[in-house]
Amino acid sequence: DMNISPNNDDSKYLGMSVRGVYPAPTTRYTLTVKSQNGTTIGAKVNRFIVDNDHNTVTIYAQPKADGSRFARWSDGNTENPRTFTVTANAEITAEFIPYTGFVSGTEWETASNWGNNIISNANCNVTLSSNVTIGNAIDNITIFQSFAKANSLTINAGNTLTVKSGAVLDVTSLTNNGTLAIEQGAILNVTGTLNNYGVMTTGDLNMAAINHLNIQPGAVVYVNGAVIGSTAANLTIMANATKMATLYLASASVVQPTATVQNYTVAKKVEETYTWQHYGIPTVSAPTMTAPASTYYYGWDNMNGWTKEGQSMVTTPFIGYNMTNEEEAASTVSFAGQLVGNEATTATLSRGWNFLANSYTTPVSTAAIIENLPAGAEQTICMYDPCYRGDAN
Repeated sequence: DMNISPNNDDSKYLGMSVRGVYPAPTTRYTLTVKSQNGTTIGAKVNRFIVDNDHNTVTIYAQPKADGSRFARWSDGNTENPRTFTVTANAEITAEFIPYTGFVSGTEWETASNWGNNIISNANCNVTLSSNVTIGNAIDNITIFQSFAKANSLTINAGNTLTVKSGAVLDVTSLTNNGTLAIEQGAILNVTGTLNNYGVMTTGDLNMAAINHLNIQPGAVVYVNGAVIGSTAANLTIMANATKMATLYLASASVVQPTATVQNYTVAKKVEETYTWQHYGIPTVSAPTMTAPASTYYYGWDNMNGWTKEGQSMVTTPFIGYNMTNEEEAASTVSFAGQLVGNEATTATLSRGWNFLANSYTTPVSTAAIIENLPAGAEQTICMYDPCYRGDAN
């Protein structure tokens, strides 16, 4: 009961007695819902305040789009969504089975070949490997389906990924350590970088669909069709201290691609003398060269011997040139431009010594060169020693 009395004599209320009925005090509980592996829990909230007269909530667990699958709640319940009755403060965690990628079989599009029976999508990171202990591919893989996707795709050494004609492989990044076979009529889309450390064969190589292709030192790319849309910025043929990459075009009739070709050079200053690097120009015309600023370039003629030139000197494919520089460490020199074609080329020889160089992005047969030397030329090839030391002037 509560009594309300007037607070002055002028009030019309002389007195009043009121009886009120009120609910018992409300008890509130907190249900905290957590996710394993950063997945989505609930309706974009993870904490629920529950009154004791409304003590049930519905919660759900949504796996990531990377192929993960819901397993259970931390209390053992496997319902999803589920109704949870809250009688005290509580915490519960949704547990998930991680995506294990390709686990068996030979066909990309068969769901049972994939972890969780989920075929790779644009959010999945896939490794094709012969090492069964990591739960990925144990066989060579063939893509037959019309559209195959992955975020990052890695082909381990000893594995082959074949994309059949009419199929599409769409990835953000691709690393090939084994064999990547893209049949004529197949489409390869790489929005990031394709790093080829192994062997890659393709019909047409459409660089308009590949953001950047790095052919790593020692790796090979065989193109049976044409290279389309390549530039010095999106196609790089790389080199290091022991190996050079190879880009082989099977047809001599296709338009030669534009690319950047690296040449590892041992040319450097050693105390007061220099080592020299013999090199050939891989482009049909004077390339854009990237080299240490202190690099010296030399051309040869039988009248004057080695003649110092500038970086903008007129160059000819298959003629050998020399370089050295003031740097005290080996470096990489890059040539950018349209590549020399695969057609047979005859260099003009003069009396005396002729310094030749291989301008292809593939090895050449010295035996074939000797067999085709003109009459009167000594059938001998002397290999230039880049470790010769001498004056740079």
